[in-house]
Amino acid sequence: HRPELLDLSSTVAEIVHQFSPIAEQAQMKLTTEGLSQPIHVRADRDAIRQCLVNLLDNARKYAGDEPQVRVVVERTGGRAQLSVMDNGPGVWPGERNRIFERFERGDEERTGTIPGLGIGLHLAKTLVERDGGTLTHAELQNGEHGAHFVATWPVIDTLEETT
Repeated sequence: HRPELLDLSSTVAEIVHQFSPIAEQAQMKLTTEGLSQPIHVRADRDAIRQCLVNLLDNARKYAGDEPQVRVVVERTGGRAQLSVMDNGPGVWPGERNRIFERFERGDEERTGTIPGLGIGLHLAKTLVERDGGTLTHAELQNGEHGAHFVATWPVIDTLEETT
């Protein structure tokens, strides 16, 4: 665990760029927003990578034949926010409290043919929380469907806050 001062926007841009060949192979339409505005956080770069790759890979697996995924970085008050939204079936209401538990994969009917151990979201949440962040499932707005995950970290505004 190596937290450092980093720009969440450029870190996310780098990870999305590295993931893009996998997205292309899966015919995933991957769009981004907010990556040009620097937002500084103190976090472990590898933890952010693990979290984002897990969310992107889950979207690739669960969003169906024509996955569309949107990655957004923005500042909300004193928090840096990373959102990953897809156009899949979403997380069923009865599963929303359990999806971050170890070995939880959701309804067997929907996930039985998708490989995985059910530890990705648990690990991602643990890594984000280690740096004072949160990882949650959020409701989509305006009648949209799909999964919407939000990771947040405290914003570091000045160099004085880093000492």
